Amino acid sequence: MIKRKGNPSRRLQTDPYIKAASHPTRQTILKSLQEKDALTTIELQELTGEDRYNLYHHLAKLQDAGLVDYELEDSRAKRYFLSSNEDTTERFIYLERSDSKARRTISELLMVLAGSSEITLPSSEDVESVSLIFRLRKR
Repeated sequence: MIKRKGNPSRRLQTDPYIKAASHPTRQTILKSLQEKDALTTIELQELTGEDRYNLYHHLAKLQDAGLVDYELEDSRAKRYFLSSNEDTTERFIYLERSDSKARRTISELLMVLAGSSEITLPSSEDVESVSLIFRLRKR
């Protein structure tokens, strides 16, 4: 029998926004919405390669986290977009190395983080993409 020190009921909890955005399919959804402003479920299904059931599961996780929202188009088709509600205090940014502007931003971001962190960071050449979630103060 292994005995644990401290409070056994204490568990490390992942931030719900990070948890929602960390899945590769959800990152694809967020990146696509960042590039296109709004997409239908059919368009998102084609972009992600997910079946409708799985796509709605991922969209629900992103909605619960406050990262995406939708509006009805023609009273039945849903168009999803990145949430911009003033009550929402989270913002998502996705940078991919294949984009030349993002490549420079990734390098600069890693330099700034390396100067302010004791954590060893990868070189910018090794980073394929960066996902950032900002939590803003409510005013």
